[in-house]
Amino acid sequence: MLEEYRGQQINQRSMLDEANIRSDVLVSGRVVELLGDVNELSVLELGSGNGKVARMLAQRGAHVTGVDLIQEQVDIASANSPRGIAYVQADYAEVKLPELLQGAKFDRVIAVMAFFYSGSDKIAQALVNVKKLLKPDGVFILGTASPYRGLKKDGFDYFQEQESDAVLPSMTNEPFKTRYVHLPLQDLLTQCLAHGFVLSRLIEPHATAEELQRYPQILSEEDLLRPDYLILEFKAPK
Repeated sequence: MLEEYRGQQINQRSMLDEANIRSDVLVSGRVVELLGDVNELSVLELGSGNGKVARMLAQRGAHVTGVDLIQEQVDIASANSPRGIAYVQADYAEVKLPELLQGAKFDRVIAVMAFFYSGSDKIAQALVNVKKLLKPDGVFILGTASPYRGLKKDGFDYFQEQESDAVLPSMTNEPFKTRYVHLPLQDLLTQCLAHGFVLSRLIEPHATAEELQRYPQILSEEDLLRPDYLILEFKAPK
């Protein structure tokens, strides 16, 4: 699954700062909006990929650190980002991640589609890291696939954690093929709450009519009617 993700992402290097797939519009863009004024704030992005979101935040004055498991992604991000963004090659669920980040604490931690590829065990360890890395008054924002998207498939067992295929339209006209891990919403929320995070906002992003006109290759009328994504905002554990 990781290799499929790696291949698809590396092939998109020509779309570094443009919306290429639906989640760029409906998740990445929404998370940046939700963060609001980040000027002079420290932001950690888990699963930073080619640095698209990190650059958006840096342009708004944030001090950004990106963590990604794939070295090629780190190299692409580093080569195409301004000074002031630090990238670290590491697994965001690595037990030693706080140590690798030299004990830094962040005002904001975000995971934009990163947990999309992770099962419950890996998410649990990632949340341990987020708890250690977030300042006491910090905010954690998680953007991922809606657990309900699998219900469109005949015979789909919503309550079972499972890998599932996804084929998404892209601006390059080459379908974005990947696999993701489905978790029931109750499982995802229970994990976050069990680690002490306080849910402050739940958003089911859907396309606007303006976005539908702007991105007809990747958005459709269905995106006006139902959410395929989920954004959760949490306050730091007390």
